[in-house]
Amino acid sequence: MPRQLYSVVFILMLSCAGGPHKALWECVEMDQDSSTSVNDSIAKLAYNYYSRHGSLRNRMMATYYLGQAEFDAGQNIPATIHFKQAYDLASRLRDTTYMGFSCLRLSELYSRNLDNNQSAHYEGLAIPLLDHIGDSLAANYSRLHMAGYYMSQGKFDCAESITDSLWIDNPAYWSKDYYALVVKGNLHFFQEEYDSAWFYYNRVIGMSPSEPIYFGRLALIAEHQGKRRLSDSLLILSQKGLSTSNDSINYYANKSEIAALRKDFETAFRFQSFEYGMQDTIVYHTLARSVTHSMQTYFEQEYQAENAKRKDQGIIFLLSSIIFLSVITIALIALKRRREQVVGHMAQMEALEQELQQMRQGQAGAHAVISKLVQDRIKTMSQLADAYLSWSDEAVILREVQHGKALKEDIISEFRKELRTLRDDEHFIPDIESALNSSHNGIMTRIRKDCHGLRNGDIRVNERDFQLLNLFFAGFSNTSVAFMLDMTDDAVRSRKKNLRKVFLSMENGCGNEYLSMLSRAQHTSDTSAL
Repeated sequence: MPRQLYSVVFILMLSCAGGPHKALWECVEMDQDSSTSVNDSIAKLAYNYYSRHGSLRNRMMATYYLGQAEFDAGQNIPATIHFKQAYDLASRLRDTTYMGFSCLRLSELYSRNLDNNQSAHYEGLAIPLLDHIGDSLAANYSRLHMAGYYMSQGKFDCAESITDSLWIDNPAYWSKDYYALVVKGNLHFFQEEYDSAWFYYNRVIGMSPSEPIYFGRLALIAEHQGKRRLSDSLLILSQKGLSTSNDSINYYANKSEIAALRKDFETAFRFQSFEYGMQDTIVYHTLARSVTHSMQTYFEQEYQAENAKRKDQGIIFLLSSIIFLSVITIALIALKRRREQVVGHMAQMEALEQELQQMRQGQAGAHAVISKLVQDRIKTMSQLADAYLSWSDEAVILREVQHGKALKEDIISEFRKELRTLRDDEHFIPDIESALNSSHNGIMTRIRKDCHGLRNGDIRVNERDFQLLNLFFAGFSNTSVAFMLDMTDDAVRSRKKNLRKVFLSMENGCGNEYLSMLSRAQHTSDTSAL
């Protein structure tokens, strides 16, 4: 029988035999055999049961442990909601234990979501509650988190007073002392007190030598002190210990700052680009996973408002559809009647033609009268034919197609007129080259320099090729370029292919940059082709 089914049976049996509180603990403890964290499905069963049955305390404990299960599973949004519910229930019961631990978990959740103000708010609530229940270790951790918050706000004196009061260098409190040393090292490092920071970071590495971030910090300190060889050695140690994305971000940040101190700005810029790219990725995924409870509430309100708006829109759409269908029905009825009239007129016309033939046979001498009758009948036939054609679908479609073709020709003519104006402007291509040099680090100047006198077999770059590159990089399509330079499309494609071969033959590494630029221009020109 599956474990979840056992849990349901235990809830029903133990709630009758030993009370709901015992049922909750039996369900939770039964799932502790293989894992130290509470199973999400087991905690949810207890939460669903006690939401309808049991005392307020049972409901509070079930809510807290469901939040703990979601916290362990990284489900930050529901965990935030359930810890807030647990805090409210514990407040009603005046249970300082669950109030304190709910605030502690909420501060960690808001810290995950990069909301430092809310995290500090719940840390401030948790510290007196944890002190009241005698859990000094958890309270001290909260104080150290507050010290980190003060440091991020520039309140270094407050942060240092907290860490000085908590650091007792006792093996029994190894993890607390370790975190206190980290905070003190960061304090002195950000205040540029490098000798003190060196001392604290060495203590941190002595307690946990597998943290690459502190080797990087030591490398920065050594660089500030002019010890370049020691800085390089420490950077190598930092690189060997990389295991997470945050480790890589810190490594690239340290590498970039050291390169900047050495006036190697090209290397500094390159590593800074790596750092920013990884930071953007991590922040994107963090924000995508970790929406705070206030944002969740806002989204729920917006969702309800959107649902009400959609209902109103649905009613309006339904009424509009009914009106539209009614109009269409009336139009179809009118069209049917009109066609019936046309058919009737055609029948009358046939009858008149028959009468005319009889008149011709009976009144062979009355040519004038017959001629007038024939003219009247021809006029009637013409009017009927015009009326019939005005209602035909083929005539309507034909008019729309002709109108669309004329509009398209006008647009193409206007576009070619603009291209012709640009082609006649002798300053247009030089202006493009100047703009490209300004926005892409002098790319055209570098290409002219790298391609000067360069040959790849029978291929040689000339001024016409530079004009082509300017237009490609500016986003013009092959057809537009051919029109502006009085070339054929095949000639433009052939020259572009030759330029790719020239860039591939470059040995100085710049060819890859030019190829990348040309590929992006190729994509743009494909999507904007005439």
